[in-house]
Amino acid sequence: MSNATSPKRVALIVASTRTPRAGPAISKVALGVIIPLLPAHITVTVVDLMDHPLPLYTADPIIPAGIARPIAETAYADPATNAWSALVRSFDAFIFLTPQYNWGYPASLKLALDALYHEWAGKPALVLSYGNRGGGKAAGQLRQVLEGSAHARLHARGRTRFRPRT
Repeated sequence: MSNATSPKRVALIVASTRTPRAGPAISKVALGVIIPLLPAHITVTVVDLMDHPLPLYTADPIIPAGIARPIAETAYADPATNAWSALVRSFDAFIFLTPQYNWGYPASLKLALDALYHEWAGKPALVLSYGNRGGGKAAGQLRQVLEGSAHARLHARGRTRFRPRT
């Protein structure tokens, strides 16, 4: 099997952990649009940050960028960070589904990104943002972080503006 058709795993990361939240419902709509467009060798799995809480403060003796590669199963001091690392490493690409809160993306997503480093490096990423103002500010900020610290390969981005019901 060639590399172009070898199985690929994509994580659709639901970034909001705030309640109430629209992310889980929007992820279902996004999957309904995305899945039919993908070749059979690509699978998409929803990864909800609500299901993967990370510690705000850790006792790690080294920053994530300093973790030796290949990354060991217990590279981090915190078990939740090790579990998050293993999950992120299991994917080949990412779709970040993020709301725009106060002109930016949520702290839960920043924490999920900053907890790791090498696990994100060089992997393709897509940003989908949404919010009352369309989510463009959140998408722009997230794009900067992904292109800079994560060295992800960014692809086209989308955004959705919520319109008031009449």
